[in-house]
Amino acid sequence: MAVRKVYGSLNSQATLKVLACLFENDLDFEFVSVNLDAGEKKKKACLSMNPFGQAPVYEDSGIKQFESREIIRCMAHEYDEKEEELVYWDGRDQAIVANWVDVEDLQFDPPATKLTFEIVIKPNNGLAPDQGVVAEAEAKLSNVILDGEILKW
Repeated sequence: MAVRKVYGSLNSQATLKVLACLFENDLDFEFVSVNLDAGEKKKKACLSMNPFGQAPVYEDSGIKQFESREIIRCMAHEYDEKEEELVYWDGRDQAIVANWVDVEDLQFDPPATKLTFEIVIKPNNGLAPDQGVVAEAEAKLSNVILDGEILKW
């Protein structure tokens, strides 16, 4: 049995990010499905792992984490085999990284999550996308993505 576990839903973009990182690093893990539609994330078993009642929860060697960005950062540091510098001790370099982490968190992720829900998850569940939400999310992403590339300074 795998030491690592991911408690989450394939309908959760945050869970998908964690799974992508696990696959990218070729790590063995056990996936434990949490039915978000049935409210399982708000039940005692899930709340004992994540007091905010959200998915995913990642467990590795007895340590539980529940914020997808932090899970990914920890995996990158723990399992990186590319020997790339992942932490910058120079204040200027770290400030640049912190800036782009915030851009991803606050500017890119919210509209990308809406688009994923509207054009992937809804149709997979037999629902029609809300074209107004799609248009609004695309407009917001256009502030971050230009000509198919992430905005660069």
